[in-house]
Amino acid sequence: MSTDKISVWESSWSGGDTSWHLQETNDRLLANMNELTGCAEHGDNVKKSIFVPLCGKTKDMIYLHGLGHTVAGCEWVESACIQFFTENSIAYTRTPLENVEGFLYQSEDGRLRVYQCDFLLLTSDVVDIKFDAVWDVQALVSINPRDRKQYVRAVRSLLKDEFRYLLVTIEYEPFAHLGRPHSISYNAVKELFGKHH
Repeated sequence: MSTDKISVWESSWSGGDTSWHLQETNDRLLANMNELTGCAEHGDNVKKSIFVPLCGKTKDMIYLHGLGHTVAGCEWVESACIQFFTENSIAYTRTPLENVEGFLYQSEDGRLRVYQCDFLLLTSDVVDIKFDAVWDVQALVSINPRDRKQYVRAVRSLLKDEFRYLLVTIEYEPFAHLGRPHSISYNAVKELFGKHH
């Protein structure tokens, strides 16, 4: 989040102020798994590579990994990465990333990863796989609105030519609320993603 203040997020994590973090798997993910993975078209046994931008320590990644998928998240705050692995009792390695400041946290089986870095700098130069799907739980509305086009470019660079994108976002009346989460309309999402939707 190059134009956002990472210090604000770091302060929230270090102070234990993670009220946005769900203690269980997101209901919207559970209700839309077939949409995310394409299981209705390809059968239940097809394993996918799924990307979760600005993942924090979401239980959704544990759920997806448990189904056999390869799951990678990106999170700028290091304490969130550590909490994710330690709170879920997952043995992990931590190695420096190449081409960008940060680290890769990875489970022993390699199917569960968190890239600890500025998401907007995450590219195919850093990530060695292309993803089949994206599970975006309000990442788009958490970043500074002026970073949205760069966000879409970053996400798109990590995806296969054929991909699925499941987005949870928020829309409210203009000026009804200032700050995160930032409102975005359905039309604005369509315009942002343009030919990719």
